[in-house]
Amino acid sequence: MHKPITKDDLMNLARKWQESRVFLAACELDIFSHLSEFKSSGELAEELKVKERYLDRLLNTLVVLGLLEKRDGRFKNTDAANTYLDKKSRDYLLGLTHQCHVFYGWSLLTDVVKNGIPSRELGFGKPIENWLEPFITAMQQYASERAPKLIDLIDFSNCKKFLDLGGGSGANSVEVARRYPDIDVFIFDLTDVIPITKKFVSKAGDFKNIHYIEGDYLKDSIGEGYDVILLSNIIHAHGKDEVIKIFKRCNNALKDKGRIIIHDFLVNEDRVSPPWSVFFAINMLVHTKNGDTYTEREIREFFKEANFSFVSNTPTGFNSDVIVGVKN
Repeated sequence: MHKPITKDDLMNLARKWQESRVFLAACELDIFSHLSEFKSSGELAEELKVKERYLDRLLNTLVVLGLLEKRDGRFKNTDAANTYLDKKSRDYLLGLTHQCHVFYGWSLLTDVVKNGIPSRELGFGKPIENWLEPFITAMQQYASERAPKLIDLIDFSNCKKFLDLGGGSGANSVEVARRYPDIDVFIFDLTDVIPITKKFVSKAGDFKNIHYIEGDYLKDSIGEGYDVILLSNIIHAHGKDEVIKIFKRCNNALKDKGRIIIHDFLVNEDRVSPPWSVFFAINMLVHTKNGDTYTEREIREFFKEANFSFVSNTPTGFNSDVIVGVKN
């Protein structure tokens, strides 16, 4: 049960975006990659080609946030900033550029709700350029950290041919290919995405059993004869009719008794829990035409429409579920 909300709570809620905006501005300016050692705001302003007074105020705010330390008028990264926010660090948070892009879309939420269209179709402001690689990069960091647990939850017994539909960076496919070298692993994604996919896969190793298919899974052939098809964080980008269409295409591409695996952020029937999925539904309003988070009941209905039988739903432990269906 929530504690009573005061007027101060409401004002603090209204101001919460300020900390995030300061942080994202610092990321966009790449401040943290330049402050492994103490520098004055003037020295850093010269390096970054920005205005000193404006930068100084931003740096002071980053000190308040615990991301920089200040000594004798000079600024330096904290240990956390050095580890996660300096692009030269091996632990750099790859998804930050994507989060900057997401912020701009969310800033138009009022107009998204008024007009019933995603932010990119509103015609406000400057379109975000070069968004695809930062997006796939963010998905790589997210998926690679979770792939071992996700693949643990999938039964690959008697699987000879596996499809990672909308495989993005290929993180899940890499985990399958590494564990099961006798399985032919296919990654399907858009023509613009596959070159990025190949880059991430090649960094992970030399996998002879990984293959690539380029196309649009809503209209192009996705192949056939698969034993298992994985849709990881795919269906939330689509409306009900498109999800059913995708499921039907998967059904046609699977062998008899083949399995479809849905990994996604499920929302409970009340649609106010869990919080992550509730907020993610807003993210889909902002960035997609018909995307949404779905309940288990809705996915069961989609399975039925596409001639699948529901088998199981297993929580992953990281804000998502693995739903298994079998071809009838």
